[in-house]
Amino acid sequence: MRTTVLFFSLIFLIQACTTGNAFNQNGHEETLIPTSYSGTKAKQLTPNTSIKYRIYLDNSYSMNGYFKDGSNFLSTVNKLITHLSNISDDENSICDLNYINNGINYFGNTKNIDIGKYLGSINDFYSNDQKGNRKVTDLKDVLKSVIDSIQQNTVNVIITDGIPSPGLNGQESGTYLDILQNCIYKGVYSKLSKLEFITQIIKCKSGFSGIYINQLNKGIKLEGNERPYYIFIMGEEIASKKVAEFIRKHIESSNFQSSVLFNNSHNITVKSKILLGTGYEIVGNASAMKIHKKNEGTNEVKLRILADYKTISQNDEYLLNFDNYEVTPVDAKITIYKITNIDDPLNKGFTHKILLTIPNLYQNEQVKICLKNIQPEWIKETNTTQDINLSDSEIKQKTFGFQYIVNGFIDGYRERKLIDNYFTLIIKNQ
Repeated sequence: MRTTVLFFSLIFLIQACTTGNAFNQNGHEETLIPTSYSGTKAKQLTPNTSIKYRIYLDNSYSMNGYFKDGSNFLSTVNKLITHLSNISDDENSICDLNYINNGINYFGNTKNIDIGKYLGSINDFYSNDQKGNRKVTDLKDVLKSVIDSIQQNTVNVIITDGIPSPGLNGQESGTYLDILQNCIYKGVYSKLSKLEFITQIIKCKSGFSGIYINQLNKGIKLEGNERPYYIFIMGEEIASKKVAEFIRKHIESSNFQSSVLFNNSHNITVKSKILLGTGYEIVGNASAMKIHKKNEGTNEVKLRILADYKTISQNDEYLLNFDNYEVTPVDAKITIYKITNIDDPLNKGFTHKILLTIPNLYQNEQVKICLKNIQPEWIKETNTTQDINLSDSEIKQKTFGFQYIVNGFIDGYRERKLIDNYFTLIIKNQ
């Protein structure tokens, strides 16, 4: 009986920061999401003191279509405001409510008002012009102002359809969108030089029956449609993540769509362990491991890799998505799972499991697994730079200029050096 003997040297490392963009396996350029800030050390928010919550509700006319009795949007907003109003157990925590349209309009501290009365009449507040110019939503200035207001132990929450409506009919959309992106970038970059904070953007969907305002400020009537909306969460890391967890838990799963998170406060350290499947045995040590395949036949290799992703500031939607990994050789396949059986001693200290299958591994061939640091594909798919002649089916899936908003945050978190991959695992067949 013939046996196949494979020799591996294992290298598990965190990629050093490098500049530039990454390219996927098809050669397409992909925008990288920064994970570290390498400038002057910023102040860290201290999670052990009272948190100040600020909610900013988009009050523009285009939001009216979401505020129908029984809509998913209204239900989510009601739950979130109530939760943040009651989340604190000390009198120093506050929850300020603001409207946003052509500016930021303060409503009041929800901890000092009858929140039930406010929530019961929320549609009334959204059906008149008492709070600012509702015909205009200049997200360029609004987002920068909200970013500027981030302080130690604060969490700012913006609820919006994400459509920048500057009210400039004669200005080409591309010009404004470039200005919008640059303005957000400057705001984030400036704030990060003084203070560490995270930003999470959650995409949801809800029923919409109302007037959609396009880039020319022309109304398009939509009835019985679904439209995306967005919740931006910015501030102290622990409290901000708890807000995001609450939203994920209390919004109907069918109405949650996607999310992306930016974090500059952590160095990434990933540990791993390689487990062999049935039919293998290990000879040697980790620096020069010899994997002995007992079965006669092909050069197929199957490995289980345990990894600890705790220091990676991405959620499982990102970590479990095969598209966010680069794997070579091309016929190698991986499947990623979240570890749920934490009582198993083998799983102790690890968060995820990767199953690797290589149909044919040849001598001197290298196996490489990278968890890439890229912009999620849903951001590009959500974006459009023109919404004048879109059909109803296209309008309900896209948001004018959304990618420019996200790119502003990416640019702001980016410094000269950029991490290409969260981690890289290299296995060499010697």
